[in-house]
Amino acid sequence: MNNDDLQDAESGTFIIPAHGFKSLDFIGRFVRCFNSNGRLTISFNFGGKAYFDAGIKREIPQSAEHFSSFQLFNDNDYDVEVEVGWGFGDIDDSRLSVAGTVTVKNETNEELETTDAKVLAMLQNSVLQRAGLTDLTNADFASADATTVTLATAAQNIKGVIIRQFSGAISNTENYHGSLFLNGNPFGAVIGGMSGTETTLRSFENIFIPAGVLVQIVSNHGSYPANAWYEVL
Repeated sequence: MNNDDLQDAESGTFIIPAHGFKSLDFIGRFVRCFNSNGRLTISFNFGGKAYFDAGIKREIPQSAEHFSSFQLFNDNDYDVEVEVGWGFGDIDDSRLSVAGTVTVKNETNEELETTDAKVLAMLQNSVLQRAGLTDLTNADFASADATTVTLATAAQNIKGVIIRQFSGAISNTENYHGSLFLNGNPFGAVIGGMSGTETTLRSFENIFIPAGVLVQIVSNHGSYPANAWYEVL
């Protein structure tokens, strides 16, 4: 970070020893934590302590002119490296920091708990560029060819299932298909179907299926397989 770009503010990186503290003799009205590999507490002029971690900003009361020092305390069993900014202006840090378990809502407005929040921040104006990619990191692959494959039973599906990508087909002239089934019923938008064609494709991705639903892919003919990338949450 270039301190010349900050009005009346400075920044620095410090090592706070395990079960120790570091007193920094700087003046200002605020201290903001940019990065830290452990939770700390902070005090101004050796006063009361407050929680301090990545993304948190602490200020002195409006009634006080400024602090003449601030202290960073480390109660962890390891040294903590922390990057902070301080001064009289402000430092705008738009990064999102998430610690512990948070509750988020999916597209169907159902609440899920996650300990890993991934944020895609695309500043371009293109809607396509801002769209998140289909993540197969934790996905499993299944294929059904003239058979039924269960992705999750109703009992196994305790937090929901995400279909990251599905592809199948349905015959327009015979009762053959490769489909996604939920609780024994076929699901999925049909694409590419045209009058006179023998086969219509099925393809969709990033579908959240709520808990308690039996999820299967079904193929009743070898020429009409069903394939899926999926996650059981």
